[in-house]
Amino acid sequence: MSKNCLVTGSSGLIGSEVAAFFHGRGFAVHGVDNNQREVFFGPPGNTRWNQERCGRNCPGSYTTNSIFVIALPC
Repeated sequence: MSKNCLVTGSSGLIGSEVAAFFHGRGFAVHGVDNNQREVFFGPPGNTRWNQERCGRNCPGSYTTNSIFVIALPC
């Protein structure tokens, strides 16, 4: 059985380290990040470079998707 891990914010500082941690323990890592940091902080806030780094450092076991999730109050 393969082990899977879903990491939200996977292109950010903490999320990318979490992805690397689980990759190192044999998990297939599925990252979710929509780069909203760039929306808030402009081009200097862009985290796509870190997303590319994760792909290089976790070959064959890291995939990422851009998903925008809205949490509504119940």
